[in-house]
Amino acid sequence: TAMAFVIPVSNEKIARINLSSSSSSSFKWDTLIDRDEDEDEDEMSLLSEHFVAPEMQYNPRNVGRQNRNFVDIRTAGGTEVTNDLYVRQPKSNVFWFVGKIARVDGVSVPACVARQYPLIAQHAANLRPLEMYPHHDQKFEFWAAPGDSEMEVAYNRPDLQMTKIV
Repeated sequence: TAMAFVIPVSNEKIARINLSSSSSSSFKWDTLIDRDEDEDEDEMSLLSEHFVAPEMQYNPRNVGRQNRNFVDIRTAGGTEVTNDLYVRQPKSNVFWFVGKIARVDGVSVPACVARQYPLIAQHAANLRPLEMYPHHDQKFEFWAAPGDSEMEVAYNRPDLQMTKIV
């Protein structure tokens, strides 16, 4: 089944700065051991202590693939097959927008979120580190709104229906 989660960020690569080569003076940074870019990025995952299917690990390759899948599904099906996804702490009234999901016929919104939970939860914790990271060991509470309804949510429209997923 085809599902996709798109993260609300630009597709531009993040530039890395080599601090030790930018100046001839010595900094504490010079004594740090550089992380090899080819090392398994799963080490840094909040969910690394739990098994995460390789295609759902939070890394640039999977995020890019999810973005392409989202665009393809949305192009074919329109906003009817998409939902905006929000996350909140169970004891909070604040909902944080974390991205959009798209699914094909026969795949429910809860099934789509459940399959991609590790990827989405990691992104939520990265996106809102002060609010979500302290709760990374708990299940996040996900809510879905109709596709492209960010403004209705922001204006707290009473006719907008949000559905609790997890």
